[in-house]
Amino acid sequence: MAADGQGHNLIDEKLAARAGIFSAVMFTIILVGQSILHPEYSQVSELIGALPSYSNGWIQSVSTTITGAAMFVFALGLCGTPLKGFGARAGPVLLAVAAVGITLSGLVPSQRMSSAYADAPGHAAGAIIAFLVEPAGLILCSLAFFRSPGFRKAAVKVLSAGLITAALSITLILFAVPEDGPLHAYQGLIQRLVVLLWLMAVVCISGRLLDVSRRSDGPA
Repeated sequence: MAADGQGHNLIDEKLAARAGIFSAVMFTIILVGQSILHPEYSQVSELIGALPSYSNGWIQSVSTTITGAAMFVFALGLCGTPLKGFGARAGPVLLAVAAVGITLSGLVPSQRMSSAYADAPGHAAGAIIAFLVEPAGLILCSLAFFRSPGFRKAAVKVLSAGLITAALSITLILFAVPEDGPLHAYQGLIQRLVVLLWLMAVVCISGRLLDVSRRSDGPA
């Protein structure tokens, strides 16, 4: 967990919040930039994981790896906050597991083969872990937020993001990613909706973390 056994958090709330905001902003900027640099790349039909197979794709791979690491710091910091109720610990732990999945998908990028690209097993495994575990983590965190005064304002938003990303992630994996899936032509769009909601939830939680940190730093 995020405590050192003496009641002190290993990851400060401010550091965790900044890591969460940094991950969301950096990943978005680089993803948009990479997409603009490759007009032949389809944001509707191609997954984000296809970008590393294009020229200068290493930039997207590094971005994804750093994003996963930053989100792990964010989740670890959330583990040390005084959340209450069901999901208070399981939620942040699952977000940390999802962050590991993101890092793995960045470390093992897709490769260009002729006119198509192929996902390495490690990349696919990391992506599946991230997209299946993240919604559960958000939902469990939101349940704890309802009972935690410092995070209550974020509860409904995070719960909504968790429920919608859960439905979209299952749709993506079952009906969009398979080449014979009925939504295969829209797999990139569906994935981007999941990522957008995920990053918005991270920024929302980070805002609450900053607020909790300011209150704890204030006069007793």
